[in-house]
Amino acid sequence: GASRHCASHMRALLLKRVRYGLRDRRGFLCQLCLPSGTLVLLLSLISNKLFASMPPLELDVGRYNENFQGSPRNLVDFTHLTSVEPQDAEDMLGPGKAFW
Repeated sequence: GASRHCASHMRALLLKRVRYGLRDRRGFLCQLCLPSGTLVLLLSLISNKLFASMPPLELDVGRYNENFQGSPRNLVDFTHLTSVEPQDAEDMLGPGKAFW
């Protein structure tokens, strides 16, 4: 399909760069290795500086539907889907039942 076609074009372009690089090593270094290495270096520096001081993110489902009085509080509404029967959804997603 389209992804195979795109992959073959990418392979051909990289092979072309390698062939040119074998003839001109300095050009290969400047066209492929230097930009890639610079990008990897800058992204690693940015990620270390920006995200190293952040505390780990803790996710909790207890805050969903805080104003809902019924049980369960994290109710998923399937009434907008015409292909799902409400009773089937309730049977599958009921509390204490394994999803898989």
